[in-house]
Amino acid sequence: HSQAAGWLLELALGVASRFCCPLLLGSRCRQLLTVAWGAGLNCLRASLAAIVMRVVVFKEGTLQVVEGEPRPVPSSDDLLVRVHACVVTQPDVRVLRLYHDLKGMTGIAVGSHVAGVVEEVGPGAEAAGFAVGDKVAGVIAPDAESGGYAEHTLLSCAATTKVPEGVELSLAAASLPGGIQAYTAFQYLSHLTPGAVVAVANGSSLVGTTLIQLAASWGARVLGVASTVAEAVFLRELDGVTEVIDLSTGHGNFIQLCMEATHGLGVDVIVDGGVLAAVTDTERCLPSKHDIITCLAAGGKWVTAVHDLQLDPPDSQVLFFKQCSLGFLCEQAWVMSGAHQGRLLHILADLMAKVEAKAVKPTISKVLSLSEVPGTVLETMTGAAILQL
Repeated sequence: HSQAAGWLLELALGVASRFCCPLLLGSRCRQLLTVAWGAGLNCLRASLAAIVMRVVVFKEGTLQVVEGEPRPVPSSDDLLVRVHACVVTQPDVRVLRLYHDLKGMTGIAVGSHVAGVVEEVGPGAEAAGFAVGDKVAGVIAPDAESGGYAEHTLLSCAATTKVPEGVELSLAAASLPGGIQAYTAFQYLSHLTPGAVVAVANGSSLVGTTLIQLAASWGARVLGVASTVAEAVFLRELDGVTEVIDLSTGHGNFIQLCMEATHGLGVDVIVDGGVLAAVTDTERCLPSKHDIITCLAAGGKWVTAVHDLQLDPPDSQVLFFKQCSLGFLCEQAWVMSGAHQGRLLHILADLMAKVEAKAVKPTISKVLSLSEVPGTVLETMTGAAILQL
C-alpha cells in the first residue's frame, strides 16, 4: 500500500508538471516535477510487473507452468513470501489427484514445503511476531489457494516458523517433509523411547534420511532398509544408521535380517515407505504386510504411509495377540485441521534448531527451475529435488 501511494503521489506531481499551469512554475520546480513524472511512470511499470508472477498449477490432469498469474494478497493471519526454495516430492501429486478426482477441482496450486523471505505481513501474523524481511519456512495446506511452486506464495502464521540466520533456505525447505513425518511418527504415534529399535523402510529417500537422523538423535537404534545395492551403500555411509537391512537380493530376507539384528526380539517401531500387498509382487524389493507384522516386537508400533492399506483377518489376529498398534502417517493432517496448531509450531521450531545444529542434514539430489518442475515431479528420486527461485 505504501509503495502504491508513493508512485501515485509521484505520478500526480508529474501530471501537475505537464498539464497544470506550467507557466506559473519556476524552471527549477518544473525540472523537479518532470523528474517526478519519469519516476512515477517507472514505479508504475515496476508495480504492475510485481503483481503478476509465474506459477505451476495442477490442471487438466497434469502440471502446467502458467504465466501472468496475479500475486496473492495476504489475509490477516497470512504472510506474503517470496519463494526461495520449495521441495518437489511425490506426495504432492498424489494428494492433488485425490482433490481433482473427488472434488472436481481444476487449476490447483501445488507445492507444500516452502522457505523464503517475508515481503508483506497481515495484522494477525504481525501480532504473532513476524515482520517484513524475516527468513521463514512453513507448510501449505493441500487445498490452499496458493502453492509453493511459484515466485510468491502465502503462508499461514499457524504453520510457519522463522529460519535461523545460519541455515540456508534450501536446507530449511528440504528438512520439512521428513522432519514433520518424523515428529508425527516417533513422538505422537509411536511415542519413541531411548534404546528402542526402529526400522525405516526406503531409508535413502529424503523422508527416510530425515527419519533416520531424528530417530538416532532421540536415542533409538536404527535399522535402515535398502531396496537396491546403491541404497545400501548410501545408508552404510549415513550418520545414525546402526545396521542396514539389504533387500536387494529379495524381500524374503526382511524377516531374517530384522530378527538377527534384534536377537529374535523384533522391532519396536517400523515406519514403512510402501508395502507389498503380497510376497508374489515384484514391483520393488519392499517388505510385505506379513513381513512387517511378523517382525514387530510385542507391543510394537507399525506406522504406515499407505493410505489404502487393507489387512486380512489373520494379520489382524497377529497384531492383536502381539498387542501391537497401527498408525497412519499423513503429515497434511497438521494443516488441514486447526486443532493442534501449537504442536505443529513446536515441531517446526524444534526442527529448525536441529538443522542449525546439523543434527539433520537433508539430501538434495538436484536443483530445478520453475519451468523444469512439471517434467520432473513424477520422477522417482533418492533425495529431494529443490525448486529454487
